[in-house]
Amino acid sequence: MADDPRFNVLTMDERKAVFKEFVRKLRDHEEAEKQRAIEERLARERAARDPFRDRLVALVQAGDLNVRSSWEDVLTKVSSDHAYEKLLSVFDAAEGKVSLKFLLVFSLFG
Repeated sequence: MADDPRFNVLTMDERKAVFKEFVRKLRDHEEAEKQRAIEERLARERAARDPFRDRLVALVQAGDLNVRSSWEDVLTKVSSDHAYEKLLSVFDAAEGKVSLKFLLVFSLFG
């Protein structure tokens, strides 16, 4: 770099300022990419969770599910349901970072 005439024109303070600006832009870009990835993941999760929630609501309205129902009761009714399978595939892809049961319970009230 010392052989580059553009480098020699700048003072040490200017070089530091250019470097800091470069690093700031790089960091901003990385943070924006991380945020975009988070938003995409949340959208995928929501797209999988909402149909399953709708299925649970339908079970409640049909009288097949109530406050005394256990997870096992629900599982027997939804285990072959496409919405449930999609929900599992989305959260399996997330490497099981969040408990599926927790998400299901949370999504019912959220």
